[in-house]
Amino acid sequence: MEITDVQSAINAGKEIMTGKEIVRTEKGSFFLVPENTKIESVSMKNMAPNRATGVRDFVSAKSFCSYVNKHKIEDQTIIIADEKGVIKAIFNDNGEKPQWGDFGAELTLYKSRQWKNWIGMAGNLYSQEEFAQIIEENRSDFMSGKVEDTDGNIISDLNPNEFSKMILNLEQTITESLTSKIDPVSGARKFSYSNDEVGDGSFKMPKQMVIGIPVFKNGDLFQIIVSLRSRIENKTARFGFIINGIDETIDKAFGKVCSRIFHGQNKDSDKCDASEEFEGTHVEVYMGNI
Repeated sequence: MEITDVQSAINAGKEIMTGKEIVRTEKGSFFLVPENTKIESVSMKNMAPNRATGVRDFVSAKSFCSYVNKHKIEDQTIIIADEKGVIKAIFNDNGEKPQWGDFGAELTLYKSRQWKNWIGMAGNLYSQEEFAQIIEENRSDFMSGKVEDTDGNIISDLNPNEFSKMILNLEQTITESLTSKIDPVSGARKFSYSNDEVGDGSFKMPKQMVIGIPVFKNGDLFQIIVSLRSRIENKTARFGFIINGIDETIDKAFGKVCSRIFHGQNKDSDKCDASEEFEGTHVEVYMGNI
């Protein structure tokens, strides 16, 4: 076991034979056992450690900031954010003098339920009934009002209930002739069908939809463009979607968390309730690898 001051240990060994002295070093507290004259650590033997060590794990920015504010050391504490989704505070990092760097805290960011749900469904094609069910079950994620699509055009408020009904109506219509074409102006796809029982009909599927979901658990909502896809197979329509700007959205969400770590979350500026407020660390956040 390494001791920074060997002579101190030797001198202490002479004294400890009579049980008078214990050596304390940066590595811990030590004494010489007379029977074997060997060095043993007593840091865990009825004595408090000389200094704090270890890394605490957190899943909430609020708890992480609270812990950092309790233990941060001026000119020593740094925070490093890894794009893999981990933010680490090192309380005793190198400052004016070299430090041990073995006392800190980590915040692990987990993807939200909504994000994992939509990412998991994207890229597949579904029957009319399956797709209508997806729209219905996730209708709370759709944004209201008018927003811009990826081409800068305004997407009018899309009612997910009405949209799912249109999909289901197409499924319930036993089509003898089903065709589709894209509107060159709006980009929407128009489906036309002909049936001996119900006659001719059509409905228009928008080019894109907009959802508002958090990327990280308990994080901020982000506006996400969902581009709709469709295909006719054996006179049956199948529907799906892809999510635009996945990497860019994750980067924005991660940057927002880093900003929260520094500035905190204020009720007035972030429109959150009092229980969600917390004080920031005011410690610079560096981007790096952990």
